[in-house]
Amino acid sequence: MRDGLSILILAALATVFAIPFTVGNDVLFPFHTASLSPWSKTAPKDLIVEPTNHNVGDKHLIIHPDITFTTNEVNHGRMPLWNPHNFAGLPHQANPLTAATYPPNALFAWLGPFRAYGILAAIHLLLLAGFTFAFLRILNLRPGPALLGAIGMGASGWVSVHIHHSYFVHAFTWLPLALLSVQKILMNRPRWALMTLPLAIGMMFLAGFPQTAVLNCWVLLVWAMFGLIGIARRNGARMAAKRAAILAAFAAVGLALAAIQLGPTAEFSQMAGHKDIETADLRADRLRPATLVTLVMPDFFGHPSEKNAGPNFFNLWWLSDAPGNNYSERSFHPGLSILILAALGLLLGSGRHYWLLLVMTI
Repeated sequence: MRDGLSILILAALATVFAIPFTVGNDVLFPFHTASLSPWSKTAPKDLIVEPTNHNVGDKHLIIHPDITFTTNEVNHGRMPLWNPHNFAGLPHQANPLTAATYPPNALFAWLGPFRAYGILAAIHLLLLAGFTFAFLRILNLRPGPALLGAIGMGASGWVSVHIHHSYFVHAFTWLPLALLSVQKILMNRPRWALMTLPLAIGMMFLAGFPQTAVLNCWVLLVWAMFGLIGIARRNGARMAAKRAAILAAFAAVGLALAAIQLGPTAEFSQMAGHKDIETADLRADRLRPATLVTLVMPDFFGHPSEKNAGPNFFNLWWLSDAPGNNYSERSFHPGLSILILAALGLLLGSGRHYWLLLVMTI
């Protein structure tokens, strides 16, 4: 009864998020095209001065053009394999950022990109929170705390900042379902978990941002390793090896489901310019430890709307990333609710889960 009520609350919150994009004229974009040249020359002033965040401009420059092309191809009954409009032609589906084979993206062909962005975001926020709720419940949390954790995950600072980067959040959405599936297998309660684990792994690699999928897999690996160590202590190494074999087999099925994307991407990567990148370039673009201060103070290095803000002492190249860059792909701030819950957990909790979180964080 209380579980059902919790799911209804999560569905209601997702619906509230979607309302402006279903009954209004709002579109889930980080800024209006009118704020860019050459459109800004003739655009109404009220559009030019509206709040903008150019650090998440990939929505305009990469995501929307790719999705528009995919939608047009699908609506004309063609597989979006080749895009003749970029660089005199290049593989389209082989580029993982297009997410051309991600099933939920079929909604773009039905509703059109502008209308579908907000609705798809709401669906993924509901899935992310719902999967998190189910995962926390199987860890024996009561419905109230599990609901709080689910809302904290769905409305976290990281998710909120990256909601415009749809492929970030889409790939991340499937992590709690994968964790839930792994945990059920570890507990010897597989049933649906033998289906949901491959589904979750496959979907996170199809979602459009393989970097997030790889990080998800590291988290799954650490979680499984800690669980298997516990099984080995309680039931012996043979039982742990058997569970490990089951996990590995069904994880491999998940990668096989994503092969429609991973295969072409692997071939495409051999022709991409990034394969010849120099180590010095990677070092120059590395994450600097001082940037981690944005975990608790997201505006410490400036706000992305402050386009002309001069650098201060803390923005020196050897201490941090570029000023304002904390709101782009390197945003860490999880949100006040998550920080408060983390602090309470450190003060009140104990057990292997806390060591697990520490290892994953490192």
